[in-house]
Amino acid sequence: METAYKQLATLYEIAKKVTLINDSPRAKAMRTLQLEKIVEKIVLHVRSMLLLIDGNRGRFEEMDVALVASAARNIIDSTNLYFHIAERGLSEDEKQLRFWTMYINGQCNTRDITQKLGFPEDCQRAGFEKFCRNRIREEIKHLPPFAALTADEQAQILSGRKAVFRMRSPGILDTATESAVFNLLSNSTHGMFIGLGNNSINDTHIFSSFFGAAHLMSISLLIARLYTARVIKDYIALRKQLNRLLTADDKQRLKEYCLSDDLNTCLKQMSDEYESSPF
Repeated sequence: METAYKQLATLYEIAKKVTLINDSPRAKAMRTLQLEKIVEKIVLHVRSMLLLIDGNRGRFEEMDVALVASAARNIIDSTNLYFHIAERGLSEDEKQLRFWTMYINGQCNTRDITQKLGFPEDCQRAGFEKFCRNRIREEIKHLPPFAALTADEQAQILSGRKAVFRMRSPGILDTATESAVFNLLSNSTHGMFIGLGNNSINDTHIFSSFFGAAHLMSISLLIARLYTARVIKDYIALRKQLNRLLTADDKQRLKEYCLSDDLNTCLKQMSDEYESSPF
């Protein structure tokens, strides 16, 4: 686990060089403006994980392992969104549709939140936001990729219920492994049964399970390193001017951190442990 922590710490120092954190050259195109913020979000999650661990050295009984796992889960989510937006070969209209889909979803979520909080609906801000929603819906209707969708698919986008449409996994891990890991990490995010048993190093019999705090921490660190490295590698390939911000050693380490060998080894060791007698 210490090695995984050190690798993640090294990756953070590399990754932040190409983000808003270090005031890297700002994006200009619509797609790279989106990716710029997604990358920043991922790298800040990494920093939060490191701070949680480093800040509790010597008093691990206070370590919020569940929050570390939640950050790792969010990194998977953000990585999938990153590659959805960064997909190569899209037409400008397809890129625009993906952005407007996220925008409409954000606007509808804002409206839902403000309504439930009892905020006024007859003020200038609410009126302007309604105008924007309606205008963007009309913009979407004129995009050729939107016209090619079924009526049901079009209705889903215009309703604002989905932030993304037809998003596919980038294939960093095989589908079954990614689903299993995401499920494990989600137990911590939502406080499910497993998540109450491994939220800290303090064991309780009632919530005891195979995936304890040590297993959860190991997977969280390795997943965060792997997914973040894949994003940064793709990001500097897309925004080539950022390459000059990294040293040759940075690029070599980034290449190494994109490999899933140590995660596979960790999962194999867990499998062997699971197979052995629990008594």
